[in-house]
Amino acid sequence: MGISYYLACLETRQYVWVGRLAPQGAVPVADVDGSVAMFALENRNKPLIVVSESHPILEEGIEWSPPTVQGQP
Repeated sequence: MGISYYLACLETRQYVWVGRLAPQGAVPVADVDGSVAMFALENRNKPLIVVSESHPILEEGIEWSPPTVQGQP
């Protein structure tokens, strides 16, 4: 089982999936649609951070959680 990583914008609280790290190493991901690059471009000059499902800590006492949107799992 691997751990998924996300690039998140602290200001807008939006995020994009970057990839997954498995116990045997990185799982290659083909970002054919350029979603990571587009996300970074759309959020340039805003604070970005990489978070994971297993370690969503931004700094002491602050944990990342995306906004709750009704109708989405």
